Amino acid sequence: MRKVWWGSLPVAICMLSCSEQEALPQEYRVIFVDEAHAMGKETDPAPYLISPGIGLILDARGFDFANTPSPGVQPNAVHVAIGDDKIYTAPWDPSNVVNLYSKTLVAIGDSRPFRGLFEGDTAVLVIGAQSFDEKERKIVMNVLWGGLIKVSAETPSEAPQR
Repeated sequence: MRKVWWGSLPVAICMLSCSEQEALPQEYRVIFVDEAHAMGKETDPAPYLISPGIGLILDARGFDFANTPSPGVQPNAVHVAIGDDKIYTAPWDPSNVVNLYSKTLVAIGDSRPFRGLFEGDTAVLVIGAQSFDEKERKIVMNVLWGGLIKVSAETPSEAPQR
């Protein structure tokens, strides 16, 4: 860290190598939320096909949540389920772009910490309104959109999935 002066106040400038600032992972896979990949229709949608990586960038800027089963409900969370033993939640970002990786995905229940997406993984990704049911003592998700992700090393990682 180095200090510079701005007017009469010292300002700390943190370079990328500084321990206080952690660079975001470079191996993100981009997923664009759309109707074509939405689960819950009469036909099974095509899954998103991505290569292995340490996280996802979920981009829903082009998706209209008013056209979901609960049109008046706004998302507040994302869930990622990879099998039965890796289930995670992350807060929704009002910008409609959410970074999902080890620092943002919180394990639910007895799930193992998120370590990335590996070849052969199949993940269910849902966006919705998360709440806690006091009576049942469990997390409840009003799903607004859901999609399937398949991870394969043969998938080109450069092309975002639309």
